[in-house]
Amino acid sequence: MGNDDKGSDLNNWMTLLTRFTNKPLPKSLINQIDRHFSYYWANDRLQSLTEEDEYLNQCPIRVKKHIMLHYLFDDIIYKFRGFFNSTENMDSKFLYDVCFGLRP
Repeated sequence: MGNDDKGSDLNNWMTLLTRFTNKPLPKSLINQIDRHFSYYWANDRLQSLTEEDEYLNQCPIRVKKHIMLHYLFDDIIYKFRGFFNSTENMDSKFLYDVCFGLRP
């Protein structure tokens, strides 16, 4: 789904919200919502990848971990290496699972 489709869906959602109150959303709130989702969509590293992804699931676990830990989220894993204790957890599934919870 492209950002245009997402933006259209978001506008539809905001329109539905107004149905329940019969009053329009304040322009400042609409702007905040738009800025939030614009940032989210522009920075979501997982926008085309889910835990159920067909191609990802066909890869060996070693390759899956490499994609997540050393490609998509290497900067975050490195920056917070003290928290993630990456030397201990790098071989476990823990960091791989955590990556799916990382959002912009």
